[in-house]
Order: sequence, then structure tokens, then C-alpha cells
Amino acid sequence: MKIRLSLLVAVAVIAPFAPAAAQEAPQPQAGVTDADAATAGGTEPTPGNAAAAHPDADQAIVITGSRRTAGDVLGGVAVVDKESLSRELRPSIGETLARQPGVTASSFGPTASRPILRGLQGERVRILVDGIGTLDLSSSDPDHEVTINPLTAERIEVLHGPSALLYGSSAIGGVVNVIDTRIPRHVPDKPVAVDALVQYGSAANERSANASIDAPLGGHFVAHVDGAYSKYDDLDIGGYVLSKDLRQQALASPDADIRALADLKGKLPNTGGRTGDAAAGLAYVDGDLDVGVSVSHHTFHFGVPIRYSLDPAVEAEAVHLHIQQNRVDLRGEVATGGDVIERIRMRLGAADYKHSEIDEAGAIGTTFFNQGYEGRLELVQSLPGFAERLVGIPEAETGDRLLAPVPHRGQPNRPAWVPFVGGFVAELRQMAAEDLAVAVSANTLAAFPAVAS
Repeated sequence: MKIRLSLLVAVAVIAPFAPAAAQEAPQPQAGVTDADAATAGGTEPTPGNAAAAHPDADQAIVITGSRRTAGDVLGGVAVVDKESLSRELRPSIGETLARQPGVTASSFGPTASRPILRGLQGERVRILVDGIGTLDLSSSDPDHEVTINPLTAERIEVLHGPSALLYGSSAIGGVVNVIDTRIPRHVPDKPVAVDALVQYGSAANERSANASIDAPLGGHFVAHVDGAYSKYDDLDIGGYVLSKDLRQQALASPDADIRALADLKGKLPNTGGRTGDAAAGLAYVDGDLDVGVSVSHHTFHFGVPIRYSLDPAVEAEAVHLHIQQNRVDLRGEVATGGDVIERIRMRLGAADYKHSEIDEAGAIGTTFFNQGYEGRLELVQSLPGFAERLVGIPEAETGDRLLAPVPHRGQPNRPAWVPFVGGFVAELRQMAAEDLAVAVSANTLAAFPAVAS
């Protein structure tokens, strides 16, 4: 754990100024004109005296370039590396990225927060884990949490522009891709590689810890385990819970409970919570070949800020959300070295998701179930005249969502099956002195009518 403490001390000193003693004026040097002497004395240079106006003879211009991959040419890509994450880390993925250029965040407390890219959110912004979706319900409602714990991220990529087409046509706002190390990509140099992070946040009395271990098993096999836990209280705020206008309306109410709302300040009620994360992975890494699998379990329990009403007949609900997700991921990559296909990448994921909304008495009002599957296949081609061509299937996702236990209009709840298949081609070709980047994406969404369970 690293603790950084910065202390800045400023000291002002006032000293009396004594009259300067008269000195003999120095004689001008040989070859120096009166204009040069005047310039050296601090006066404005006279016209035609360029040498005195620009005493620095070094007119070199330094230009520093950055190497960009072919994929980055398709649009803007911002990367938050591990060092930056250690400074910007917050309980949710939205708050973690909120300080990045072009990124804001929705907020229903310290936990329920999604990134907003270029003013767009929900289904218009895709949130991925190593290239495939989170397989949760966070895009359906802003108070639903994203099943990604930023403590487990190695880096986060924010994609804008045409590059987002490679991950589906709906992501017109952009893509947030979280890269973790749960499926190792290389063999550690040490017998056991341990990484740990402990943080504390004063705004919500947040305590969080994360630890991961990677160990080579021999025969090119690498094992990985990690765990994370965070807990926080109600969020401290810098004033009253209600705005000035609402406080005046509350004070004018004849109901004593409504008038008491005008005095709420200091903390945002019902925003505390806790999160837990655990995962294990196994990979085979041998030069240009790596393939592996990981299993993870996510648990979130947090409160949604209370929406107070000035109508005594409307009850203010203090709802807590309890989320569980069990997930299996598979990743493989191989460099073929062929003349046509240079590299093949594959990602698969499956998740079982459960989301319950609990009232103050502890009774479950609504429960969502979701089973999702998603896959991605990429072929990196090397053809004459092309710097790079990428062909693949961005996703093939199926799932069923069931709402329970409240029936709809007195009828039993019915599952819905929504498959999604797409494809893309992205290529970069050398054309004289400039590059031409082209991205084409085709997607098909088929929604089948619900069938009785």
C-alpha cells in the first residue's frame, strides 16, 4: 500500500529596499552599437536589431510523435493504465472514468453509476469485459449496477468514433472495454507474482482491498486467483438533501414529517453498500499461442438514494438492490504466421445473473433473472496492399430474462429469448502518402415472441 502526502508551505518575506549606490556606467564593448546597449539595459529594441531581439541562436523545433496501431486509426482511443487507475479508482466504473475527457457518469449513489460518452448512455454505450459484454441488466435502468469491479481492472479503454462499430452498431456513443488479468497472457518471471491494493475514501468512509496471485505451474500453464472487497457508508454531501425551492415548499407543509425533510443535510440517506468479487483462472501460454478459462463470482448489495415526495400520501421508499452473477469466460489467441490469416482471436462468455430489489422490511418486491451467452471471433488478415484487415463476428448473444415474483396482469411470467448475430470488416490500406481506414458493420437482431414457461 502506498500513501502519498503532499505538503505545500508558502513563506512571504518583506524586506526594505535601500537606495542603490551610484556606480560608474560601464563602457560599451567594441562592436556593440548604442541600440544593442539600450536593449541590454532593458529598453525596447529598435527596429532592425533582430540579433538583440532574439539572443537565442538555437531555432530548433522539437516534434514528438506517438506510434498508433492500425485499430487506433479507426477512431479515438483513450487508455487508462494501471498507474492511473490506482489514483482514479472509485467503487463504480462510471465514477472511475468520470474525470476522463468526454466522459461523465450517471449516479444513483457510490455504486450504481454508468459511463456517459458524448451525452449518450444505456444501450448507446457498450460496456465490455475484454471485448465481450457484461451480460447484466445495467443498461436497462440507471439504478442497476454494472457487474464490473474496477479493483480487478488492469486497464480500461474508452473508444470513440468508427472503432466502436467493431463491437456492435448500437454503440453510437462509444465503448468502454475493461481489460483484466483473470486469464493470464504471459508466464510470470517469479515463482509467485502478488499484486495488492488497499484504499480508503473519506466521502463515504469507503474501505476497499484487492489482491491477485499469478503462479506458473510448469509445462506453460499459469494459474490465477484474485479477490476484492469494498464497503462504504452513506455518502457525505456538502449541504442539504433538498434544493432551496423544495425546502421552502417542505417548510410550508402542514405535515410535520414533510417539514422535517427540510432539515436533512450532511449525508445522502440509503447510499451505503458493499461489493465482493472472487475469480480463478487457468491459461496455457506458449509463445504465440495462449488459451485459458476463468470462473468468477460477483456480489453487490447497495442502497438507492431515496426519492422524497412532498405529498404525505406518497411513501418514500428506501430500496436496496442485491445482485449476484456467476460467470465463465474463455479466451484464445494464436499467431498462424500464414500469408493470408496472420492471427486468430476468440472470446466466449456465459453468465447467470440474479437481481433482487428489497424494501425496508426485507421483503423482495421484484427479482430479475438473466442468462446470457456471448462470443467473438476475429481473423487478422495480411493481404497484399493492405496494412491490416480485420474480419470477424463481434458477438452472438442469446439470453432469457424473467421477471418475478409479480405476475403481469394476473398472468404467469414468461421468459423472452433474444438472439443477436453480427459481423464486421475493418481494413487499413496504404494509398500514396496517406492511410484510408474503412469500417463496415452488419448486425441482425431477431426477437422471438415469448413462450410460456
